[in-house]
Amino acid sequence: MNSPDAFELLTIASETLLSRILPAVSQDLEYDVRMIAKAMSVSAQELRKGEEIAEAEYQLLSTLIDSNHELSSSEDLRKTVSQQIRTGFYDASGSGRCVLLKALRAITIGQLELSNPKLVDPMKTPR
Repeated sequence: MNSPDAFELLTIASETLLSRILPAVSQDLEYDVRMIAKAMSVSAQELRKGEEIAEAEYQLLSTLIDSNHELSSSEDLRKTVSQQIRTGFYDASGSGRCVLLKALRAITIGQLELSNPKLVDPMKTPR
C-alpha cells in the first residue's frame, strides 16, 4: 500500500476539518475553519491539475511560435508571445490571430478550472 500523496493528504485534512473540527468550534470560528478548508481544497486541486494545465499552456503557446525558436519553458513562451502581441504581430485578421485567441481562451479556462471552477462550464460554450 502506498502512502497518500499531497493531494490525498490535503483532501483528507480538509474533510476532517469540516466533519470533525468544525462542529466542535465556537460559532465565531466557523468562518475561519471553512476558509482554511477551502484553501486546502483549492491547493489540493492545484496539485492535482496544475501540472496538466501547465503542460496544456506550454503546448498551446508552442503552436504560436515558429520552429526557429527553441524555448524550453512556459515562461519563455509567455514572454515571446507577449512581445509579439505588443509589437502588433497578431493585430491583423487571419489564422495567427485566431490561433492566439483560441490559445488565450483555453489557457484562461484552464486557470479558472483551478481558481474559480464555477465559472468554467458557462465559459466552455463557444461564442
